[in-house]
Amino acid sequence: MSYKLISFLVSTVILVSSSQADQWPQWRGPHSNGVAEGKGYPTQWGPEKNISWKLKLSERGSSTPAVWNEHIFLTGA
Repeated sequence: MSYKLISFLVSTVILVSSSQADQWPQWRGPHSNGVAEGKGYPTQWGPEKNISWKLKLSERGSSTPAVWNEHIFLTGA
């Protein structure tokens, strides 16, 4: 997937709605403050601690993932 297409998809997700608390549509979250609403989130993690899944990426990434329903959008170099 090309960088332009990924950028378009992430931008579209951001424009659709950034007001829904259960989504993480942009960098620093739905309210642009880096705070996830709710309780019970892990405060520590490591290679075997509080990790639900892992995915090897084909390119280096340096952005915050965007989450919308059951989808996670990542960008890469």
